[in-house]
Amino acid sequence: MEWKRICWNKQEFFCAGFKNIVTVIVLCRLLVQNPGQAAWGGDGVAELFLLAVCCGMNLISAAAYSSDPNRRCYAFLPVSPRRIFLWKTLSGFFWNELLVILFGLAIILRKEISVPHACGLFLYGTLMNYACSWFGVFLDFKMPRTSGSTKKLLHGNTSRVLVLAVSAAIITGEYYLARQKAIPVSLLCLSVVVSIGIFLLEICILICCKGAFYDTDKSSVKEIRQ
Repeated sequence: MEWKRICWNKQEFFCAGFKNIVTVIVLCRLLVQNPGQAAWGGDGVAELFLLAVCCGMNLISAAAYSSDPNRRCYAFLPVSPRRIFLWKTLSGFFWNELLVILFGLAIILRKEISVPHACGLFLYGTLMNYACSWFGVFLDFKMPRTSGSTKKLLHGNTSRVLVLAVSAAIITGEYYLARQKAIPVSLLCLSVVVSIGIFLLEICILICCKGAFYDTDKSSVKEIRQ
């Protein structure tokens, strides 16, 4: 079902992915200049911020339910709603991980960084990518949207903006704590630890909160019965 959803909207996904790559390139060129480095201060801050942006711009997750024509049939399928939610999260994660890997490789090729630092960047990008994918799917599930437009992926703009804002706020808070030396670790270590905590929290919610993933919208069920 997820493969069908992605193929059904392949043109919009391609255009959205292309725009995301262009946005990342523009941000990278702005932040690696001297004014950007002076404003943020310190090495590696711009890279972490851009990785957070890459993870937050996940349209496949942000439109996981609103772009799925099969959602109205989920109540009659012998499939766990949590399993559907999990596979929507994994679909968005794997597709967006390609962008994270490409951006990570670009950072490594552009800058001379150590192997531990490169591994930390990839670990942070992967964990935050899953966290943002999970959050985007959850927002789209809890805030169903309808529109007369044939571009169903436009429904995901609200979720994507919210996920992007949250990911940027998290990395900004981590940067503030690291700069104020409130926690005696580097920014990269702090970011990895926080992303691990968010990842574990989302896994716990998925396992423990069963009722949170049942579709409470009964209108589609009534439509099918009528």
